[in-house]
Amino acid sequence: MSCGVAATTTLFGEGQMVEANVRLLVVDDDVDTVETTALLFQLEGYETRTAEDGAEAIELAKAFHPDVVLLDLGVPEMNGYEVARELRRIDTTKNSLIVAVTGFAQPIDELRSAEADFDLHLVKPVDFAVIEHVRLLLAESNGLVHRPRGLATERGRAFVTLVGLAVDMAHTVLDVAGNASNAEFKRRCVAKAQSTHGKMLIQVQRNAPDRTELTDALAALKQRSDGLWL
Repeated sequence: MSCGVAATTTLFGEGQMVEANVRLLVVDDDVDTVETTALLFQLEGYETRTAEDGAEAIELAKAFHPDVVLLDLGVPEMNGYEVARELRRIDTTKNSLIVAVTGFAQPIDELRSAEADFDLHLVKPVDFAVIEHVRLLLAESNGLVHRPRGLATERGRAFVTLVGLAVDMAHTVLDVAGNASNAEFKRRCVAKAQSTHGKMLIQVQRNAPDRTELTDALAALKQRSDGLWL
């Protein structure tokens, strides 16, 4: 099943500007979840598609070329870990932002997400204000540019939460790197963590330069990733 509307330039939340078409694929076997999530993102100007199982998600992704994939880990046919790995093998989705949105809340679950090459692991129920901030992890070099003009209090809290989750996931990726025996795989994991650091640092400098706990957390991430770089 699918639905979508396209936008090239749209106001995103309070004072946020999103430019270029941002394509979003929502994958969950709960019909209400996929339809509600897709609708909320459509209202923010995203072009959306939805899938209710892993096999459908992969076929849709091949044609749709999503920039962002919100993927439940417990989908039928293929679980979310398998879907993520397959998406990384497809040229048009190998660099997509893939986010686990799941009820699996244990540390081992986030570790498995990192091993499957997810970019972020969000535990349900997730505040939509946090989910919509995942756009900050998109690469500006791909033309998906975000021009913040300051954050309202509520969205500011969501921004801080998202940065914290991104840093936590990057550390989990470094945990995977630290246990890796393959040098190339380790290098890719460290590069992924460093990419997260770079993107989040830009956003913190723009949106919350006075939040020292965020800059300190990012500095610690940078130091650790530099120590693992081959």
